Amino acid sequence: MKVVIPCAGWGTRMYPVSKTLPKELLPIVNKPILSYVIEECIENGIEEYIIIVNPYKLYIYEHYFKNDFPDLKVKFVIQNEMKGYVDALLLCEYYLKEPFVLILPDNLFVDDGSFLEKLIKKHKEKGCSVMGVSIAKGDPRRYGLVRHEDYKMLEFVEKPENPPSNLAHNGWDIFTPKIFDIVKLVEGEENIKTTVAFNKLIEEEGMYACEYKGEWLDTGNPNEFVKSFLKLVDKELLPHKSL
Repeated sequence: MKVVIPCAGWGTRMYPVSKTLPKELLPIVNKPILSYVIEECIENGIEEYIIIVNPYKLYIYEHYFKNDFPDLKVKFVIQNEMKGYVDALLLCEYYLKEPFVLILPDNLFVDDGSFLEKLIKKHKEKGCSVMGVSIAKGDPRRYGLVRHEDYKMLEFVEKPENPPSNLAHNGWDIFTPKIFDIVKLVEGEENIKTTVAFNKLIEEEGMYACEYKGEWLDTGNPNEFVKSFLKLVDKELLPHKSL
């Protein structure tokens, strides 16, 4: 199985530190955020890595993978314009003819085993796309939420006034190639396109939610970054190479 990891954004929530180093490579304890993701992928048998970057960051990621993960099969895809999740996904279509993992690397998960292992197991059981979800942090109206029956998704709603549940999309998913047929047909702003695409996938192919019941760490904003650091500093971690 392949994994797609979008890393092209500017990390504006983490300014000014992200002006000098991509936010995905900021260290938490003794290794970059992205290394937590890559290591979990390796542990779960992911064979190929598609990393979406903007042209200004490419050399940094080439250096990172060459030094820290020299044996991985890595393909870099360039996103010249920051048009969001759907555009980034479409750039990878040529390389994705089978179900694949998509990970937004700001998000880490601890205290309930491997989340990727759970996603892969759910995908194999159900044979369709799987959306990673966790209990929303604070006000659920700030999130994309799922309406479901026993985790079979009935609807995806973005930042609803009347939340259908407290299960929020957490940025780790498995998609079938059907997603490409769908996203090509949707129009509008990024949040609208994503919502429409998810609901079309639910309608046409079916989709399940997979809940992570441990702790969801969002490293993409300063407050949560500090909380993530404090959470992980107590974990038993191996020494890691420096950038």
